[in-house]
This record gives sequence, structure tokens and C-alpha cells, in this order.
Amino acid sequence: MTCTTVRGFESAVLVSLLDYDSPEDYHRQNSPLTSIDNINVDTLIVQAEDDPIVPPPMAIENGRLGVVVVDFGGHLGFFDFMGWSWADRVVVEHVGMELG
Repeated sequence: MTCTTVRGFESAVLVSLLDYDSPEDYHRQNSPLTSIDNINVDTLIVQAEDDPIVPPPMAIENGRLGVVVVDFGGHLGFFDFMGWSWADRVVVEHVGMELG
């Protein structure tokens, strides 16, 4: 299998191997946005403004969710040379501020 795009990979893997009708069908069935209103524990969503895969979150009407959007970071909170993820640093900083 040779895929040169994310959409090509999704079509080859998600549709062919995992029995979805289309990449859109996979995203529709697995999107957290369909159940985000049902989250009932405090949850921190960390997002990078420059994430090339997932756009920054929309306004979320759920008092249990905190959303932190940083300017840079890409996708998946990649690790730096010290073995930390930028997302780990944001979470530690946020929790520290919440604890006072």
C-alpha cells in the first residue's frame, strides 16, 4: 500500500480494513464532538493553534471542560529533546494555576 495523503491512508485503512463506508463515516462515528456534552468529570482539552490535522476547538458549552489553546505545537504534543511533550508542560502549568 502506498499512500501519499492522509485521505488516501484513511481510505485504504479505515474504509478497507475497518469496514467503514468512507473516511467521513469513520470521522462521524468517532468524533468526540458527538458526545462531548456527556462528559461529567473535569477534563482539560489541550490544542495547538497550528495543528494541521484538528482545527482549534469551537466554543464548548460544558462547564466540566477547560480548553487551553497554545500558539504552536503541531499535532499530538510531540516530544522535545528532554523527553517532555509540549502538552505535558501545558497541563502541569494549568494544574499548578488551578491548585493555586
